[in-house]
Amino acid sequence: MNGNPQGENTPSVSQAGNGGGVIARRQTWGPPPKYFNGRFARYLLTKHLLSKSRFLRQRYGIHPQGVRLEDVATALLWDRVDREAFALTDQDRRHLAAYPEDTFVLDAEGRLELSSRVHVYKVSDCAVLGRDFSFLHRPSDKIILRTGHLDDPNRVVPHRYRSTLEVPGVAVPLHGEHYFHFTLDGLRRLCECLRHDETLHAATILMRPTLQPYQQSARAFLEAHYPSLKFLHVAADCKVLCEHLLLRTRERPAVIDTFANGGSIRGVRDHYLDHYRVTRATPHRRLLIDRNREKRRNLLNQDRLTAALRPLGFETVDPGVLDHADQVRLFSDAEAVVAVEGSALTNLIYCQPGTRVLEIRPDRLRFPFWIGLCKQLGLHHRGVIGTTAGRHMHVTVDVDDVRHQVSEMVG
Repeated sequence: MNGNPQGENTPSVSQAGNGGGVIARRQTWGPPPKYFNGRFARYLLTKHLLSKSRFLRQRYGIHPQGVRLEDVATALLWDRVDREAFALTDQDRRHLAAYPEDTFVLDAEGRLELSSRVHVYKVSDCAVLGRDFSFLHRPSDKIILRTGHLDDPNRVVPHRYRSTLEVPGVAVPLHGEHYFHFTLDGLRRLCECLRHDETLHAATILMRPTLQPYQQSARAFLEAHYPSLKFLHVAADCKVLCEHLLLRTRERPAVIDTFANGGSIRGVRDHYLDHYRVTRATPHRRLLIDRNREKRRNLLNQDRLTAALRPLGFETVDPGVLDHADQVRLFSDAEAVVAVEGSALTNLIYCQPGTRVLEIRPDRLRFPFWIGLCKQLGLHHRGVIGTTAGRHMHVTVDVDDVRHQVSEMVG
């Protein structure tokens, strides 16, 4: 569970008014992207050379040109705008005051507004490139670009595709190695589509050949609830030719709007709780989340914070070393959670309403995020700002301040 779900330099989007779901994009500039290095420079040169030949393009999966999904789609299956508003406490307002005003939206009554627009398209005659799950529109020989997703086509090293598979009917990609994005992006949207359109119950789901435990569980409950689904594991050297491919785009005024449509979030939560047969009990555990095994955003003075919170009944837990079922049970039993911002907080979806959450936010992260999930699920959110150091954004926090906040939080 590495990485930051919202990204440090994610483009933000601003929206004027509440009408029509019209989205206006606004770029927030930051440091050069982390992938721009010598390897990427070599890739640009290789891409230029290989892309001169159609044969080499197809053999090595190098397609430098892109085409908008909207321009090649054969059908628009779904166009929905989700908009919800949540009352803010004084604590919430103090937390949001630390962020730029264009990174969240308040409605006319001063409530936090979460909104997004989701399109689901069907595209015919496509190929899925197993190396990075890029989507190729075969008639135009161009990579399909989706609004709200990666805009630079096929940003990988050249890769030889040694096998080709054909998938009749409709195929739906479900991939991603990041815990947050798989759970609350890919799986969540797939479940929405399956509930929305019964004809998709016979679709073929495209997944990676090696699955993490939470991905294995996702496949298991999908098979249990939708027995007509077929699953195909796509190897890195495989190209899948799809008769029809189901792809979606999303537009959101701000990154926090990832959590618009709480019903779909609770649907994923209930699937996992049911699959693991988790019985809800009175929350009683107080958790300090340890992410110091990760490469980024380590808590440098975690030992001091652990000692300060131990008298308040907190235990230090690293979810990354637990089986996924144990993670679900752990957060389901949580009365209070203290954690540095990171994808382990995806597990907040399993917390019961009323759970108290203290998020330690690195001062270089410029977007509110987890407060949106807490509002959707009825969790009580607080935030403190930690000082970051180095390019990996390791964090040092004021231990006395955290202890004071936690003391107030848990009474």
